[in-house]
Amino acid sequence: MLLGKYGRRTIHLSGLTLLAVVLVACGVVAVAGLDEIKTGWIEGSLLLLYTFIYGCTIGPVTYALVSEMSSTRTKSKTINIARMGYNAFGVFNCVVTPYQLNPTALDWGGKTAWFWFGFCVLCLAYSYFRIPEPRNRTYAEMDWLFAEGVSARNFASTHVPKFGEMGSKDGLDFGSEGKEGDGSSSPEGVFEVPNEVKVTTSNVQDHALGTGVVHRQPHSEDEQRREL
Repeated sequence: MLLGKYGRRTIHLSGLTLLAVVLVACGVVAVAGLDEIKTGWIEGSLLLLYTFIYGCTIGPVTYALVSEMSSTRTKSKTINIARMGYNAFGVFNCVVTPYQLNPTALDWGGKTAWFWFGFCVLCLAYSYFRIPEPRNRTYAEMDWLFAEGVSARNFASTHVPKFGEMGSKDGLDFGSEGKEGDGSSSPEGVFEVPNEVKVTTSNVQDHALGTGVVHRQPHSEDEQRREL
């Protein structure tokens, strides 16, 4: 529901911003000098809030972004690499965090929030400049936007030309009567087919099957006899 209404980029950036605020609050409580009981209750409540925000924002939206932003030609490889990176960082997280919290190791306690706040700010900066908005975009439109080097911040507002508009830009006027650059006009999306080519339903079926067969309508009786 949130993805369709607000978009992936908006939810991702909002989630990172809220998580950064919660981490700052945890860090402030840790250095505020309150008694251990109050500090424990406040930080525990903030961590629950952190988990709730994560589960509503960047947690699920990341899976949508990975699948939608990947190139159609390398989608499986991109998703696999992203998943391996996610698992590798998960190992780092599981190893480092216990050392930070353990009283017999670093013993940072609630001050650990400042460490992860730095990571959160880095992720927020990267997401702002590098993560686009794929909502209401087809894979073809996404490929075109990436190929044109459109800024991630402008993905949602950039107009993507249709197939006919792209052809006109390259000097091919598909709206003309089968001629390039001809000023004459014809109904949108319609152009004339040469007389010697007869387009039939079987052409479409052959093309779908990959046979590449085009049925040619002969001009003369000689040609008809030769084809027989």
